[in-house]
Amino acid sequence: MLLPLAKALVDADTIAHGARPLNEMIHSRRLLGAGVSGVTLAVTPFRRIVRYGNLIDVRRMLGVGTFCHIARI
Repeated sequence: MLLPLAKALVDADTIAHGARPLNEMIHSRRLLGAGVSGVTLAVTPFRRIVRYGNLIDVRRMLGVGTFCHIARI
């Protein structure tokens, strides 16, 4: 869940010197949030395929983290 922070730190120079830095930052966070949300939703089918029921706890943590990330936008 720290991937958005790492990406923002790596792209900080590019974002700061762009034409519209705030707009660029918002769009990159939304795109990353959508990707993490997709991975979170893919946990349930993966859990059923490998028959490992404890992955539901991981999905719940990822889902809450993704919601908090997207809600900050």
